Amino acid sequence: MSVVSGTNFLDKFSTNQTNAFYISNEDSLNRMQNRLIKIIKAKNISEIENLLELHIETYFPKLTDNGLNKLAKIIKQEKIGLVIIDTFFKQVNFGIGRQNSYIKEYETTGKLQSFAIENNIALIVITHTRKAPSDDVFDSVLGTTGITGSADTIWVIDKKQNTSILEIIGKDVEPASIVMKFENFLCTFKESYIDLRLTPEREEILNLLEEAGKPLRTSEIAEKLNKKTNNVSTLLKKMLAEEIITNPEYGIYEINKNKTN
Repeated sequence: MSVVSGTNFLDKFSTNQTNAFYISNEDSLNRMQNRLIKIIKAKNISEIENLLELHIETYFPKLTDNGLNKLAKIIKQEKIGLVIIDTFFKQVNFGIGRQNSYIKEYETTGKLQSFAIENNIALIVITHTRKAPSDDVFDSVLGTTGITGSADTIWVIDKKQNTSILEIIGKDVEPASIVMKFENFLCTFKESYIDLRLTPEREEILNLLEEAGKPLRTSEIAEKLNKKTNNVSTLLKKMLAEEIITNPEYGIYEINKNKTN
């Protein structure tokens, strides 16, 4: 709705106005209509003409069958710039075969990525997360790493009581953690607090750096915490982007005293 109406996303980030197509196969049209009305009132959207360019389907052919062909025609006909698929596993059909799950999911998301590039659109594919805790929040995405392997950018919403943290990592974006608040049917940007962004894994890193009293290398941190180096490296980059830590030299990290005091 923010993109279609040209209003700010999370009431903070500007958007490029374009028409959108939303496949919601976990909702009914009545439920979607009621939700849209509540959001329109909460956002105080007075000009609703643009919202007519938000096209919604609650039933759509499987993308792995004839769905992509139909979607391509809709994109051209309605001048769609943003497509949202909700949810991934309900919109694809992997069929029966000997291929393992990773290969099937990687090939499918790879086709969706190619489709988005060919049609010059932004394509958001929504899936659920696992309930089991993980060292890296991005490992919580349901399915194999084949799903996230083809994605240009991965967003994971990490819920913490009344606050949610939107964790972002991608090929062409800086890692980020956006603290959000859900209220009156709206998600809005909330002032970022260090304690809200400190997962147990990040607290372990900060405690280790504090105990060491000196900068440490990625490999040293991973070894002392008995964690995978790649996972630790990802967390360090995010913490660096959020200015929780600093790196006086390449590959070496220490606590950012100005942010944690």
